[in-house]
Amino acid sequence: MDDEKLAEDICAQVIRQYRKFKPSSKPTRRSNGCQEWTVLAGVVLVDRHTAECRLVSAATGVKALPDKELERSNGRMIHDSHAEILALRGFNAVLLHQAKLVTDGRSADCDLVEQAQPQGRFRLATRWKAALYISKAPCGDCSMDIVDDDSDEVSFSPEDPIQYIEQGNYTMLRGRFNYSRKGVARTKPGRADSQVTLSKSCSDKLASKTVMSVLNSMTWELFEQPVFLDYLVLPHTITAGGFERCFTERLAGLEGARMPRLLRCRAAFPDDRVTSEQPPAITASIYINIIPAKQLEQALLNGVRNGAYVRPPRALSPHAEAIVSRAALWRLFMQLHQAPPLSYAAFKRQQHARNRLKRHVRGRLSPDGWPTTRLDDCTASLAAT
Repeated sequence: MDDEKLAEDICAQVIRQYRKFKPSSKPTRRSNGCQEWTVLAGVVLVDRHTAECRLVSAATGVKALPDKELERSNGRMIHDSHAEILALRGFNAVLLHQAKLVTDGRSADCDLVEQAQPQGRFRLATRWKAALYISKAPCGDCSMDIVDDDSDEVSFSPEDPIQYIEQGNYTMLRGRFNYSRKGVARTKPGRADSQVTLSKSCSDKLASKTVMSVLNSMTWELFEQPVFLDYLVLPHTITAGGFERCFTERLAGLEGARMPRLLRCRAAFPDDRVTSEQPPAITASIYINIIPAKQLEQALLNGVRNGAYVRPPRALSPHAEAIVSRAALWRLFMQLHQAPPLSYAAFKRQQHARNRLKRHVRGRLSPDGWPTTRLDDCTASLAAT
């Protein structure tokens, strides 16, 4: 199959499912008549022999929580609700769900996950290649050649400290500040007067995954081999220069980097941004396709299930968590792992090989440092609440 047809097939899988989303999972028309816009992303696996496409997850979203919100999260709030990051969370959720089915003796129901040797570990079936479709260029370096006339696109002199996320770090910029500067790491975009989010741009997160794989800490522990993106499917309007700079040039010569192949699609996403006056959708959504008999969809607002958000200092309800929240995935992981520690943070600290890779790639992307987000720990007792 040629690249053009493959790109359209992958894109069609995601958009077709999006059209089936509930109205609450889609952008709405506001009372002033303005139509919201959003970004759509999805993980699609492609059969390397037949080119059959299998949709695993789909998501929408353009928001990230302020770092301060994580004070009361306990694993229940999703910090980064940008579509591509949500879709990858969904992919990992599906892997965990299918791994649980395998351990429950239902391997025949699972088309993605197989038991590996030694017992207790799993693998993605070798027939599959992984693709990520995104309806818009990822925020951060990959999209810095695209000027959207956003209010936060402000240029600064190199000495101006306001553009930097922390003092003394000149390789990590805030949002689209000093947008003429290319090839640097950035946090998520946001208005100049908004609360700071330390969540990194989608470009930087996707670049990191060329070394660390798209597995999260939990699936990394359970799966025999890492899973890398074979394809990144983006609109035909994206500049090849932005992609090359973001991935190939920034990580040139870095040991272990596995670059996805860029495919371009022409199919239009129906709820894309059309005019600069359109406001971004305040909600996000996530869909996971575990098996045909178990497909889940959920609308999100402020990092939790839509309708469940309460303003601080009130505590979040246990039922507020999203189906792909850290707490939800940790609870599932504990049913699969031999001896899970009490704390999610303690578990991650013990992953020495993965942490070395993390330092390796982050040191390349931002040599002056990688500001960490607020600790959002999840304990066994909280996950089980």
